[in-house]
Amino acid sequence: MIGLRRKINKVGKDTLTVSLPKDWALKNGLKKGTEVEIDVKDHTLTVFGKMKTGEKTVEIEAQDDPESLFRLVRASYFQGADEIKVKFKNKNSMELVEKHLDYFIGFEVIERTSAYWILRSIADIREGEFEKVLKRLFNLVGSMGIYLYESYKKGKLNTFDHIYKLELTVNKLYIFCSRYTNSSGWKQFKTPTLYYILVQKLESIADAFESISQHYTETKRMKMTEQTMKLLEHVIQYFHDMQEHYYNFSIEKFPELFASKTELTKKSSRLYKTVSREELLLISKLMDAIILVWDAISNIFDIKAAENPEGVGIFQK
Repeated sequence: MIGLRRKINKVGKDTLTVSLPKDWALKNGLKKGTEVEIDVKDHTLTVFGKMKTGEKTVEIEAQDDPESLFRLVRASYFQGADEIKVKFKNKNSMELVEKHLDYFIGFEVIERTSAYWILRSIADIREGEFEKVLKRLFNLVGSMGIYLYESYKKGKLNTFDHIYKLELTVNKLYIFCSRYTNSSGWKQFKTPTLYYILVQKLESIADAFESISQHYTETKRMKMTEQTMKLLEHVIQYFHDMQEHYYNFSIEKFPELFASKTELTKKSSRLYKTVSREELLLISKLMDAIILVWDAISNIFDIKAAENPEGVGIFQK
Protein backbone atom coordinates (compact mmCIF):
# COMPACT_ATOMS: atom_id res chain seq x y z
CA MET A 1 0.00 0.00 0.00
CA ILE A 2 2.99 2.30 -0.24
CA GLY A 3 2.31 5.41 -2.28
CA LEU A 4 -1.51 5.35 -2.03
CA ARG A 5 -3.20 8.70 -2.49
CA ARG A 6 -6.48 9.91 -1.06
CA LYS A 7 -8.48 13.08 -1.59
CA ILE A 8 -9.58 15.06 1.44
CA ASN A 9 -13.35 15.50 1.70
CA LYS A 10 -15.30 18.05 3.66
CA VAL A 11 -18.17 16.97 5.90
CA GLY A 12 -20.31 19.65 7.43
CA LYS A 13 -18.92 23.11 8.03
CA ASP A 14 -15.42 22.46 9.41
CA THR A 15 -14.71 18.70 9.39
CA LEU A 16 -12.23 17.22 6.93
CA THR A 17 -12.16 13.45 6.27
CA VAL A 18 -10.02 10.99 4.32
CA SER A 19 -10.93 7.37 3.46
CA LEU A 20 -8.87 4.40 4.68
CA PRO A 21 -7.69 1.63 2.30
CA LYS A 22 -10.23 -1.22 2.42
CA ASP A 23 -7.70 -4.06 2.68
CA TRP A 24 -5.86 -2.34 5.53
CA ALA A 25 -9.12 -1.66 7.39
CA LEU A 26 -10.24 -5.29 7.05
CA LYS A 27 -6.86 -6.60 8.18
CA ASN A 28 -7.05 -4.48 11.33
CA GLY A 29 -10.70 -5.27 12.03
CA LEU A 30 -11.91 -1.71 11.48
CA LYS A 31 -15.51 -0.86 10.80
CA LYS A 32 -17.93 1.99 11.36
CA GLY A 33 -17.69 3.17 14.96
CA THR A 34 -14.29 1.56 15.65
CA GLU A 35 -11.88 3.80 17.54
CA VAL A 36 -8.35 4.19 16.23
CA GLU A 37 -5.29 5.82 17.75
CA ILE A 38 -3.81 8.81 15.90
CA ASP A 39 -0.33 10.25 16.40
CA VAL A 40 0.33 13.78 15.10
CA LYS A 41 3.88 15.10 14.63
CA ASP A 42 4.61 18.18 12.53
CA HIS A 43 3.52 17.32 8.95
CA THR A 44 2.93 13.63 9.69
CA LEU A 45 -0.27 11.96 10.87
CA THR A 46 -0.09 8.27 11.75
CA VAL A 47 -3.17 6.05 12.21
CA PHE A 48 -2.76 2.95 14.39
CA GLY A 49 -5.32 0.32 13.46
CA LYS A 50 -4.90 -1.75 16.60
CA MET A 51 -5.19 0.24 19.80
CA LYS A 52 -3.56 -1.11 22.90
CA THR A 53 -6.12 -3.31 24.60
CA GLY A 54 -5.80 -5.49 27.64
CA GLU A 55 -2.59 -5.85 29.57
CA LYS A 56 0.74 -7.44 28.91
CA THR A 57 1.59 -10.23 31.37
CA VAL A 58 4.95 -12.00 31.49
CA GLU A 59 5.90 -15.17 33.35
CA ILE A 60 9.46 -15.87 34.49
CA GLU A 61 11.13 -19.00 35.86
CA ALA A 62 13.45 -17.64 38.54
CA GLN A 63 17.16 -18.40 38.17
CA ASP A 64 19.55 -18.99 41.06
CA ASP A 65 22.12 -16.76 39.41
CA PRO A 66 21.36 -13.18 40.58
CA GLU A 67 22.57 -11.52 37.39
CA SER A 68 20.40 -13.74 35.16
CA LEU A 69 17.32 -13.24 37.32
CA PHE A 70 17.77 -9.48 37.44
CA ARG A 71 18.16 -9.31 33.66
CA LEU A 72 15.05 -11.43 33.04
CA VAL A 73 12.90 -9.16 35.19
CA ARG A 74 14.52 -6.06 33.69
CA ALA A 75 13.91 -7.30 30.13
CA SER A 76 10.20 -7.77 30.93
CA TYR A 77 10.08 -4.29 32.44
CA PHE A 78 11.85 -2.85 29.37
CA GLN A 79 9.26 -4.43 27.07
CA GLY A 80 6.43 -2.63 28.84
CA ALA A 81 4.95 -5.55 30.79
CA ASP A 82 2.08 -4.50 33.05
CA GLU A 83 2.42 -7.58 35.23
CA ILE A 84 5.35 -9.93 35.87
CA LYS A 85 4.84 -13.31 37.53
CA VAL A 86 8.06 -14.76 38.93
CA LYS A 87 8.03 -18.49 39.79
CA PHE A 88 10.59 -19.37 42.44
CA LYS A 89 12.79 -22.40 42.94
CA ASN A 90 13.90 -21.45 46.44
CA LYS A 91 13.93 -18.71 49.07
CA ASN A 92 17.17 -17.23 47.73
CA SER A 93 15.44 -16.29 44.47
CA MET A 94 12.77 -14.41 46.45
CA GLU A 95 15.43 -12.43 48.26
CA LEU A 96 17.05 -11.53 44.94
CA VAL A 97 13.79 -10.13 43.58
CA GLU A 98 13.21 -8.19 46.81
CA LYS A 99 16.70 -6.76 46.56
CA HIS A 100 16.27 -5.51 42.98
CA LEU A 101 12.64 -4.41 43.12
CA ASP A 102 13.58 -0.82 43.89
CA TYR A 103 15.12 -0.52 40.41
CA PHE A 104 11.75 -0.84 38.70
CA ILE A 105 10.01 2.48 39.17
CA GLY A 106 6.22 2.16 39.39
CA PHE A 107 6.22 -1.61 40.17
CA GLU A 108 5.15 -3.24 43.43
CA VAL A 109 4.61 -6.81 44.64
CA ILE A 110 0.83 -7.30 44.79
CA GLU A 111 0.80 -11.04 45.57
CA ARG A 112 3.27 -13.23 47.45
CA THR A 113 3.17 -17.02 47.81
CA SER A 114 5.82 -19.62 48.51
CA ALA A 115 5.77 -20.59 44.81
CA TYR A 116 5.56 -17.24 43.04
CA TRP A 117 5.32 -13.46 43.32
CA ILE A 118 3.34 -11.12 41.08
CA LEU A 119 4.89 -7.76 40.31
CA ARG A 120 2.53 -5.18 38.88
CA SER A 121 2.71 -1.67 37.49
CA ILE A 122 0.79 0.69 39.77
CA ALA A 123 1.78 3.89 37.96
CA ASP A 124 1.39 4.67 34.25
CA ILE A 125 4.22 6.33 32.33
CA ARG A 126 2.83 9.66 31.22
CA GLU A 127 3.99 11.62 28.18
CA GLY A 128 6.37 14.34 29.28
CA GLU A 129 7.81 12.23 32.12
CA PHE A 130 10.69 11.01 29.95
CA GLU A 131 12.26 14.44 29.44
CA LYS A 132 12.08 15.18 33.17
CA VAL A 133 13.74 11.88 34.06
CA LEU A 134 16.32 12.23 31.27
CA LYS A 135 17.34 15.67 32.57
CA ARG A 136 17.79 14.24 36.06
CA LEU A 137 19.82 11.39 34.57
CA PHE A 138 22.14 13.88 32.83
CA ASN A 139 22.55 15.87 36.06
CA LEU A 140 23.23 12.82 38.24
CA VAL A 141 25.94 11.44 35.93
CA GLY A 142 27.53 14.89 35.76
CA SER A 143 27.43 15.10 39.57
CA MET A 144 29.22 11.75 39.81
CA GLY A 145 32.10 13.17 37.79
CA ILE A 146 32.29 16.30 39.95
CA TYR A 147 32.23 14.31 43.20
CA LEU A 148 34.93 12.02 41.81
CA TYR A 149 37.20 14.97 41.02
CA GLU A 150 36.61 16.65 44.38
CA SER A 151 37.22 13.41 46.26
CA TYR A 152 40.61 12.95 44.65
CA LYS A 153 41.52 16.59 45.07
CA LYS A 154 40.66 16.62 48.79
CA GLY A 155 41.96 13.11 49.41
CA LYS A 156 38.75 11.99 51.13
CA LEU A 157 37.85 8.36 50.60
CA ASN A 158 34.54 8.59 52.44
CA THR A 159 33.02 10.80 49.74
CA PHE A 160 33.26 7.90 47.29
CA ASP A 161 30.30 6.30 49.07
CA HIS A 162 28.13 9.10 47.73
CA ILE A 163 29.26 8.32 44.17
CA TYR A 164 28.13 4.72 44.64
CA LYS A 165 24.69 5.87 45.85
CA LEU A 166 24.35 8.20 42.88
CA GLU A 167 25.16 5.32 40.53
CA LEU A 168 22.35 3.23 42.02
CA THR A 169 19.90 6.05 41.31
CA VAL A 170 21.31 6.40 37.79
CA ASN A 171 20.54 2.70 37.20
CA LYS A 172 16.92 3.19 38.30
CA LEU A 173 16.43 6.15 35.98
CA TYR A 174 18.16 4.35 33.10
CA ILE A 175 15.82 1.37 33.49
CA PHE A 176 12.78 3.68 33.63
CA CYS A 177 13.86 5.56 30.48
CA SER A 178 14.49 2.28 28.66
CA ARG A 179 10.98 1.08 29.53
CA TYR A 180 9.49 4.33 28.28
CA THR A 181 11.33 4.31 24.94
CA ASN A 182 10.36 0.67 24.32
CA SER A 183 6.71 0.85 25.39
CA SER A 184 5.61 4.46 24.77
CA GLY A 185 8.45 6.13 22.88
CA TRP A 186 6.68 5.83 19.51
CA LYS A 187 4.10 8.33 20.76
CA GLN A 188 6.67 11.05 21.45
CA PHE A 189 9.72 10.43 19.30
CA LYS A 190 10.42 9.87 15.62
CA THR A 191 13.31 7.57 16.53
CA PRO A 192 12.77 6.07 20.01
CA THR A 193 15.65 3.63 19.44
CA LEU A 194 18.11 6.53 19.38
CA TYR A 195 16.87 7.69 22.78
CA TYR A 196 17.23 4.14 24.07
CA ILE A 197 20.88 4.19 22.95
CA LEU A 198 21.44 7.62 24.53
CA VAL A 199 20.32 6.54 28.01
CA GLN A 200 22.49 3.42 27.66
CA LYS A 201 25.52 5.65 27.02
CA LEU A 202 24.73 7.81 30.05
CA GLU A 203 24.48 4.71 32.26
CA SER A 204 27.80 3.42 30.88
CA ILE A 205 29.52 6.75 31.65
CA ALA A 206 28.18 6.51 35.20
CA ASP A 207 29.60 2.98 35.41
CA ALA A 208 33.02 4.29 34.36
CA PHE A 209 32.99 6.98 37.06
CA GLU A 210 31.80 4.53 39.72
CA SER A 211 34.39 1.94 38.69
CA ILE A 212 37.20 4.45 39.18
CA SER A 213 35.98 5.42 42.65
CA GLN A 214 35.45 1.78 43.65
CA HIS A 215 38.97 0.80 42.66
CA TYR A 216 40.59 3.53 44.70
CA THR A 217 38.27 2.93 47.66
CA GLU A 218 39.33 -0.72 47.77
CA THR A 219 43.06 -0.07 47.31
CA LYS A 220 43.08 3.03 49.58
CA ARG A 221 45.40 4.71 47.09
CA MET A 222 44.75 8.37 46.43
CA LYS A 223 47.92 9.22 44.53
CA MET A 224 47.27 10.97 41.23
CA THR A 225 49.60 13.18 39.21
CA GLU A 226 48.66 16.73 38.36
CA GLN A 227 48.40 15.81 34.66
CA THR A 228 45.93 13.01 35.38
CA MET A 229 43.87 15.32 37.60
CA LYS A 230 43.75 17.78 34.72
CA LEU A 231 42.61 15.03 32.34
CA LEU A 232 39.82 14.06 34.75
CA GLU A 233 38.75 17.70 34.89
CA HIS A 234 38.67 17.88 31.07
CA VAL A 235 36.62 14.67 30.85
CA ILE A 236 34.04 16.12 33.26
CA GLN A 237 33.89 19.31 31.19
CA TYR A 238 33.50 17.23 28.03
CA PHE A 239 30.49 15.52 29.60
CA HIS A 240 28.89 18.88 30.37
CA ASP A 241 29.59 20.00 26.78
CA MET A 242 27.70 16.90 25.64
CA GLN A 243 24.77 17.79 27.91
CA GLU A 244 24.73 21.31 26.48
CA HIS A 245 24.82 19.76 23.00
CA TYR A 246 21.53 17.98 23.77
CA TYR A 247 19.63 20.91 25.28
CA ASN A 248 21.01 23.67 23.05
CA PHE A 249 21.91 21.84 19.87
CA SER A 250 24.02 23.64 17.29
CA ILE A 251 25.46 21.98 14.21
CA GLU A 252 28.31 24.51 14.26
CA LYS A 253 29.40 23.15 17.64
CA PHE A 254 29.70 19.56 16.43
CA PRO A 255 33.19 19.87 14.82
CA GLU A 256 34.50 21.44 18.04
CA LEU A 257 33.22 18.49 20.07
CA PHE A 258 34.92 16.08 17.67
CA ALA A 259 38.16 18.04 17.98
CA SER A 260 37.88 17.87 21.79
CA LYS A 261 37.54 14.09 21.61
CA THR A 262 40.67 13.86 19.44
CA GLU A 263 42.68 16.09 21.75
CA LEU A 264 41.58 14.29 24.93
CA THR A 265 42.44 10.93 23.39
CA LYS A 266 45.93 12.20 22.50
CA LYS A 267 46.46 13.51 26.04
CA SER A 268 45.43 10.15 27.45
CA SER A 269 47.82 8.29 25.16
CA ARG A 270 50.71 10.55 26.18
CA LEU A 271 49.99 9.96 29.86
CA TYR A 272 50.28 6.21 29.35
CA LYS A 273 54.02 6.68 28.90
CA THR A 274 54.58 8.79 32.00
CA VAL A 275 52.32 7.67 34.84
CA SER A 276 52.89 4.89 37.36
CA ARG A 277 51.26 1.49 37.13
CA GLU A 278 48.76 2.56 39.77
CA GLU A 279 47.43 5.27 37.49
CA LEU A 280 47.28 3.20 34.30
CA LEU A 281 43.86 1.76 35.20
CA LEU A 282 42.53 5.24 35.88
CA ILE A 283 43.80 6.53 32.52
CA SER A 284 42.26 3.53 30.77
CA LYS A 285 38.85 4.16 32.34
CA LEU A 286 39.03 7.87 31.55
CA MET A 287 39.71 6.96 27.92
CA ASP A 288 36.63 4.73 28.01
CA ALA A 289 34.61 7.66 29.35
CA ILE A 290 35.90 9.95 26.58
CA ILE A 291 34.77 7.51 23.88
CA LEU A 292 31.39 6.99 25.57
CA VAL A 293 30.81 10.76 25.74
CA TRP A 294 31.71 11.08 22.08
CA ASP A 295 29.35 8.23 21.19
CA ALA A 296 26.58 10.05 23.07
CA ILE A 297 27.40 13.28 21.21
CA SER A 298 27.12 11.46 17.88
CA ASN A 299 23.87 9.87 19.00
CA ILE A 300 22.45 13.28 19.96
CA PHE A 301 23.34 14.57 16.50
CA ASP A 302 21.35 11.71 14.97
CA ILE A 303 18.38 12.47 17.24
CA LYS A 304 18.34 16.15 16.34
CA ALA A 305 18.75 15.38 12.62
CA ALA A 306 15.70 13.08 12.75
CA GLU A 307 13.59 15.54 14.75
CA ASN A 308 14.54 18.69 12.86
CA PRO A 309 16.26 17.81 9.56
CA GLU A 310 16.16 21.39 8.28
CA GLY A 311 18.03 22.46 11.41
CA VAL A 312 21.03 20.32 10.44
CA GLY A 313 20.90 21.18 6.75
CA ILE A 314 18.81 18.31 5.38
CA PHE A 315 16.26 19.44 2.83
CA GLN A 316 13.88 17.11 1.06
CA LYS A 317 12.80 17.80 -2.50
